[in-house]
Amino acid sequence: MCRGCPRQPQGIGATRQGNFLLFPVADRRRGNTLIRSPRIVVEILSPSTETLDRGKKLEAYKACPTVQEIVLINQFMQAVEVYRCDEEDDENWQHLFYGPGSIVALASIDVPLTVEEIYKGINFDEPLLEQPY
Repeated sequence: MCRGCPRQPQGIGATRQGNFLLFPVADRRRGNTLIRSPRIVVEILSPSTETLDRGKKLEAYKACPTVQEIVLINQFMQAVEVYRCDEEDDENWQHLFYGPGSIVALASIDVPLTVEEIYKGINFDEPLLEQPY
């Protein structure tokens, strides 16, 4: 689990499944396609998974026809990357970088977030569970 993440998130109905936290953010009624047809994917990068996240998983996400944005969040510094699919050419993806003071505009869900909001509550001076690069 990354620094700053509560062991059991409160008030949002998240459940733990192995090394993953699952957040019930989609309507689970029959016939709803949101769970199987995501518009956005968010990955928290760590040294042990970054190669996989930036390689095979990134390509798999890009191959999913409904995915419009892929967000990669660095856990060691305020650095966010967004891969955004071109509306006119789904083979073309923009690669955007955001740092402190930036606003990350998540077009697929119409949500603007500051980098500081994404990292709210994270103290980069705390000891690390996993060593950085």
